[in-house]
This record gives sequence, C-alpha cells and structure tokens, in this order.
Amino acid sequence: MTGPVEYSLFGAIEACVDGTPAALGGPKQRCVLAVLLAERGTVVSVDRLADALWYDEPPAKGLVSLRSYVSNLRRCLTAADTDAPVTRLETLPLGYRLTLLGEDRLDLATFEHLVDEGRAALGRDDAKLGFDTLTTALRLWRGRPFGEFADHEFAHAEVLRYSALRRLAIESRFDAALRLGGGSELIPELEAALANDPVHEKLWGHLMLALFRTGRGPDAVGAFERARDTLDREV
Repeated sequence: MTGPVEYSLFGAIEACVDGTPAALGGPKQRCVLAVLLAERGTVVSVDRLADALWYDEPPAKGLVSLRSYVSNLRRCLTAADTDAPVTRLETLPLGYRLTLLGEDRLDLATFEHLVDEGRAALGRDDAKLGFDTLTTALRLWRGRPFGEFADHEFAHAEVLRYSALRRLAIESRFDAALRLGGGSELIPELEAALANDPVHEKLWGHLMLALFRTGRGPDAVGAFERARDTLDREV
C-alpha cells in the first residue's frame, strides 16, 4: 500500500509522499491540486476546474490538458515503489475527487483541528494545554493559505475563513498566556501582533493587562489611548 501523503497549502502548494517531496509540476497542475484539496472529499466538476485554470477563456485543447494534469498528479501522489496503489484521485462521471486516506494529512485541516482543540481546552480552564496547542497550530502558518493561488476566486472564501481562524488563534493564545500569569515577556509579541492587526480590540486589552501586571500603569493607560485613536481612525 502506498505511503501517507502530507499536503501543504500554507504559503506554497506542496506534497510529500511517504516522506519524499513530490514533483507537482507547473502552476496549472499545482492549481488543479489546490482546487481539489479545497473541495477534498467532494466531486469537483470539469467546468469548475477549467474556470480555476483559465477563467472564462479555456484553450481549444483545455480538456486534454486538464486530463493530463490529473493523470500526472495521480502518479505524483503514489509512492514509486508501490505495487498496488490506492486511488486518492478519482475520475468520476461528473468530474474528479481527491480523498485523504489513512494517515494522509493536510496542513489546513490540522491547523483548524488544533485551533478547535486549543480553544476547547481554554473552555475547560486548561490554560496550559490551550497555550501549547494553539502555539503548535500557529507554527503551521507559513504564509497565506493556497499560496500563489490565494487571490483566485476558488480560494477566496477559504482564505478569509482561515485568516479569521488565525486571528482567533492568536487572540486565544495570548488569553491562555495571561491566564497562566504571563506579563512582561508577552509585551513584545503583543506589540508585534498589533503592528500586523492594529484594529484587533482584544489584543489591545491583552497588552494593557500585560503592561499593568509589570507595574507599567502609565504605559497601560497610554496603550488604551493608542487603541482609542487607532480604532477611531481605522474603524
């Protein structure tokens, strides 16, 4: 049986088959894989794939090219020494379907699972487990979901969803750290997070609390004023 496949969609479209990086080919072929992974377990129509590849102007032999991309991907996602490969990428009457099998992993799905687990731990007042789990989740974020295809229409909703989930994970991780008694060591991280997301109100609150805990009351008041001015200006 073929070894497990680890798919990566954060920052770049990549796959490792049984620990070996797969040669996924050019941008069009990687785009097909990205669309199939976005709809993993669901049949993706030929028309939808064609729209993702060529928008409204498919070439004369677009269908032939699409079949070639799928065939190449099917081969790429099978270990070279496999005698009886399993079928991850199926050709069906209405299109194509990519399924995660056995120990296959997708970084986006793992990220979402870890964020859910971390926030659930916080809900049980297990701040230590919540902090560790959310830290692990955020380490998976290596760039925008779907990488070079993040601005394509097929990826738009998922990019927004995962970006919002990351925002929530960052907020929840600081919440966990503060519950554990964190203070001065969090301030640089909070300032950096706010530089990237200056309208994140809860992060401003976390910063004020961290400053107050370290005896920097005036700086905490200053943070409040900065938050008020920023939100007034930006929102």
